[in-house]
Amino acid sequence: MIHNFAAQAFGLYHGTGSLHTCLRSPLAPLPEGEGGGVAYSVGMSDIDSEKRALEARGFLGAHKAGTLEFDENYVPWKFVVDPADGRLCGPVMVAALLSSQHVLHLPEETNDSGAMRVLLSPEQLDDDPPIADRWMMYHGEPQDVRWAAFWLDFAKWDGVVVDGDAFMREHPFRSEEGKLVKGLNADVDRLRRLCVEVGGMRDVESPMAVGVDALGVDVRARFDIVRLPFPEEATDAEAALAMIAGLGA
Repeated sequence: MIHNFAAQAFGLYHGTGSLHTCLRSPLAPLPEGEGGGVAYSVGMSDIDSEKRALEARGFLGAHKAGTLEFDENYVPWKFVVDPADGRLCGPVMVAALLSSQHVLHLPEETNDSGAMRVLLSPEQLDDDPPIADRWMMYHGEPQDVRWAAFWLDFAKWDGVVVDGDAFMREHPFRSEEGKLVKGLNADVDRLRRLCVEVGGMRDVESPMAVGVDALGVDVRARFDIVRLPFPEEATDAEAALAMIAGLGA
């Protein structure tokens, strides 16, 4: 669901308001006489709301690194999405686990309206969680030794605010993801061409597909993760395979 009061909601966090006020504001009941229930949408149809939510999911899916803000710190942070529930996971500084206020800036901390800011709620993980293997497949060896998973409360992006529930979802074909990744890596020349033609890279020496989700393919390049977006959402592995076949066509 989309909220059209993004500036107010995040303005409270990045201004004089408290985190509690920021979280409460999007969920506050409408004043008497202005409708009942919860102020989830203002001036936007359900169709437009779902469309913008899907676009926001695509934007978040295109990034596996950003800037993590906590307290007065702004730290580069690499993450992966937990296929089980959509949480953002990765190694963090100990100081980040001690903080109660976290915002992820994508692709970085900026005032650009096209950037995304995500309000997060942290959960400390074990020292060697299962998601660590996925993270290292994407990013290599971690520098920090503490691991955390972050629940998405809501995100501000392109003039709207998107509920965290829009992002927090299970990978629809995670049990078949490995087979799709293996198929992509069987043709390195095509994968390299797709990184240029679809991913917008100038050149990729040794591309390796590391993930496939409902909205696209993640390819590990030498210095970054290249995103190959699907033209529409894939609801199952068969649909994803068809979209992979059509990439660059």
